[in-house]
Amino acid sequence: MTAALPIFPNGHAGKFAGFAYVYGEAGIGKSRLCYEFEQLMKTHNTTQPVSWFQAETDEILQQPFNPFVYFLKYYFNQSANNTLAENKAIFEKHFNELSNKASFVSHGASELALTAHKLIDELIRTKSILGALLGLYWSDSLYERLDGKGRYNNTIAAIKNLLLIESCRQPVIFHLEDSHWLDTASHELITNLTDDTDDYPIFIV
Repeated sequence: MTAALPIFPNGHAGKFAGFAYVYGEAGIGKSRLCYEFEQLMKTHNTTQPVSWFQAETDEILQQPFNPFVYFLKYYFNQSANNTLAENKAIFEKHFNELSNKASFVSHGASELALTAHKLIDELIRTKSILGALLGLYWSDSLYERLDGKGRYNNTIAAIKNLLLIESCRQPVIFHLEDSHWLDTASHELITNLTDDTDDYPIFIV
């Protein structure tokens, strides 16, 4: 497993690291293997931290983008125990923190800074798209103004953009659990992540 450690050999100057597939019968220990890999990446990369994001499919709940909704709920700290207003306030707080953190990357005139600046603009533009995936809505927002096709295409763009922003801060490992249950929309999004992302350190498991 240690052979997988140098997947981002150049840090922030790294490239898209591709995909790794974990195959095996049910109960053989695939989840445990991925957990050990996550711990290994975190403990052996102290000089080059990585962000590990988890997404899980659902055999029964085959709704569009379902594994990414799972990811976003944890990313924006959403809870079923909160009221809608509480979740919306938490989302706003985390969204603003993300914008501020990403802004540090966008300072200066380097290619990375200029790219990050464009990504932040896109993040702000698609805020309501990300919120809608979590059941959060704003009147007269971009989401409200789009038709079904526009919402679909912008959802793919918004989630991809979020992961690109994170990869500008530090390398990203995106773990997709039980990908054989992947819905059609999520499959298209995963495929889209390989388009024009050569210079972003992202690794998909």
